[in-house]
Amino acid sequence: MTKRTRRVLFWLAVAVFVAATPLIVSYARGYRLDISGLDLSRVGAIALETKPKEATVWLNNKKLSKSTPTVIRNLFPEKNYELRIEREGFWPWEKELEVEPELVTAVRNIVLFPLELKLAPAVSEAPVFNNFFLSPNAERVLGRETGGNVSLGTRLFFGDGLLASEVKNVHWSENGGRVVFNRVTYLGERWYVADTDGKLTYLNGLYETELRINQPATKPLPRRFAAEEVLFSDAAGSKITALIEGRLFVINLGDETISELAVENVKAVDLRSGRLVIFKNPDIILVSKSSGEDLTLLGNFRFAPNNILISPDGKKAAFWHNWHIGVFWLEDSADDGLFRKRGEQDIVFPSLSPIKRVRWHSSSQYLMAFLENGEFTVAELDGRGGSHNAWTWDLPEIAAFDYAAAKEELWFLDSSGALLRHAEKF
Repeated sequence: MTKRTRRVLFWLAVAVFVAATPLIVSYARGYRLDISGLDLSRVGAIALETKPKEATVWLNNKKLSKSTPTVIRNLFPEKNYELRIEREGFWPWEKELEVEPELVTAVRNIVLFPLELKLAPAVSEAPVFNNFFLSPNAERVLGRETGGNVSLGTRLFFGDGLLASEVKNVHWSENGGRVVFNRVTYLGERWYVADTDGKLTYLNGLYETELRINQPATKPLPRRFAAEEVLFSDAAGSKITALIEGRLFVINLGDETISELAVENVKAVDLRSGRLVIFKNPDIILVSKSSGEDLTLLGNFRFAPNNILISPDGKKAAFWHNWHIGVFWLEDSADDGLFRKRGEQDIVFPSLSPIKRVRWHSSSQYLMAFLENGEFTVAELDGRGGSHNAWTWDLPEIAAFDYAAAKEELWFLDSSGALLRHAEKF
């Protein structure tokens, strides 16, 4: 090779290096060439995680080679990407997502739900129920038998025939050791706390004859225990919070004392892990510690709910009436890549049939509802893309459902009064 040839090759290599360096640097900094617009843009990515894993991913109707969990890289911003995730035997999951430059759009709590529910008898021998409530650990059931008795596990309460209509307003302590409920009799509504070891406390009698006032109240206590709601104030169930005539009272079952929280005109309430969520007339939402301290105004409900239910992670509260289910964020959250600020809310599910019961899924990213027309629906909180995914099972022979989030167990009550359980974790 001549000296001149070597010189030409050297300068040619220098020219290539000089020309390629900006491209290499741009590539390293996350830039890619968008052929459709001939623009050099910084790219983003989409991260997907599903339960169960090994699900097939489609992006803009193209099947990807990698299954979940996966990260889809080199996606150009300011474009909408249509995602579809499939796995045999499960409902598909679909979502339209936007990508931002240099950021990963994450969807890490995708739960794939089975197309068919595998229902089998939950227990070998059980009474015939017309309603039931499952404990948090799925080890016990409180139910009203068709004959009018109330049973907790194998223990029978109330063989007195006074139960005229139903058992309602049932709440378990977080450890599953106690349950509070009321029953409707021709003598009026009666409230009870039942221990799993068989002890039964009659709250009406305790309130009206034996309680000592722990602190002075601004107004006299209501004469009767005409409670609209009673909840456990702690995980063990040693204290209860009762909603009576729009006021909140805390009753210590150990020393039999009562004190009042400084809030009035309360319409609905829920309590979990030391956090109290209050719906105050006309449409105000308040949050505080279970003791009533640090009472804070969060905002106004988009509609007046009949019920409130705090999520398992304690970061959100579902609220609903007959036709809609909404969610209110109790604190700033970045769960699942979905950034929501404290006080934000969203309507997750509008129903065409009256809603009978609502429960949170264990992931705190989905809500389950049983409707009067026999449909069981799971709705997703993630509303990116302008819609919330919802999946519905038509269960005409089912009368009620309940869910133990800690165990991921889904139970049903059929029209014959038998308890059924979904064979797999849900």
